[in-house]
Amino acid sequence: MNSLDKIAHVLETGDNEIHIDEGIRVQALQATQRMLDFADRARQQLIAHTA
Repeated sequence: MNSLDKIAHVLETGDNEIHIDEGIRVQALQATQRMLDFADRARQQLIAHTA
């Protein structure tokens, strides 16, 4: 399990660094952005309906 100490160690040392193919990174970023955009639109609609 992750702890703050373990996370700090990884960020300070770069141990256990993960390398991802650029094409996969771009696709993952696009998918993540679509999810964030969807959530933002849903939040805005909820605010509009409750205002």
